[in-house]
Amino acid sequence: MPHLRLSLSANGLELPVLVGLDGQALATLRASGQPIPAPISGRGLIDTASDITCVTSAVLNRINPTRIGSATTNTMSGSLKGRIFEVSVGIPSPRRGIGPLALQERLLVMEWQQPLPGIDVLIGLDLLAECVLLFDGPRREFTVFD
Repeated sequence: MPHLRLSLSANGLELPVLVGLDGQALATLRASGQPIPAPISGRGLIDTASDITCVTSAVLNRINPTRIGSATTNTMSGSLKGRIFEVSVGIPSPRRGIGPLALQERLLVMEWQQPLPGIDVLIGLDLLAECVLLFDGPRREFTVFD
């Protein structure tokens, strides 16, 4: 079973992520013969308290995804209102030639305007629902399975 095992970072459950245009936007580009932009590689942080994945403004500006509207979500520090975009988000497999461990081709994400340094994506329960997360506290490790 493909998996990704990592040690806890100073930030917590940190792992690589890919963010790109949503599947429908890619299909439209393909059909019209336009070039397909590569997804953006970045750093993600698993946030089990968030029901929505959040992506930094900097990453969203690089891929220029479709804006859907605005929404409000609850966080530990209160309500947060933000713009909503449709993108694809994946957790890449560490082995070449194997697809991502988790992938949502059409995921609604909230723009993250005040990110943590070095973190591009807060991975919420919407993306975590696509994989298995095993946390080994005594070893300070976590594993993501497809």
